[in-house]
Amino acid sequence: SKTLANVAYRAADALYEDAKHSFAGHEIDVAIARFRAALSEFRFAIESQLLSETTKRIATGKYATAVAMIGRWVNVSPETALRALSYSKESMTLGNHRPETLTYRLELLVQLFDLTGNAQLLQDALELLSNNPSIVASSELAEVEARYRLALLAEPGSRTGKNHLEIAKDK
Repeated sequence: SKTLANVAYRAADALYEDAKHSFAGHEIDVAIARFRAALSEFRFAIESQLLSETTKRIATGKYATAVAMIGRWVNVSPETALRALSYSKESMTLGNHRPETLTYRLELLVQLFDLTGNAQLLQDALELLSNNPSIVASSELAEVEARYRLALLAEPGSRTGKNHLEIAKDK
């Protein structure tokens, strides 16, 4: 029912906010556990198809952010990272264009590359950066990670590989 979906959303949101406070308080293990618990509640609420557009925009965005945060510390499955990218896109389609949303999307693209080896994800990450100059300063680490990986994938001695390497070193 709609009530159950909204209860799941509120539980997920509370867990998510507690996880952020734990993270800020340097309780990484607690934060990860809370983010993980929030993921399942957010997913239940989102997949119920009973949330309002506004609530769905927030829930999908927070799901994607939680996966990006968890992925900094522990491995997530490729399916979870792919779902997070899908939810991130849905959140953006519903109007979430905050710079943080784009930054976490960038991190998810690099994480999913690490899980799948799909080099197109790294190209997508650089395209996201070039299309959104407002996030370049806050996304340097993710950009460097993407460029180093692209340099490693390039033909040895190629101009493309050297270019990615030089840009990454400069950053």
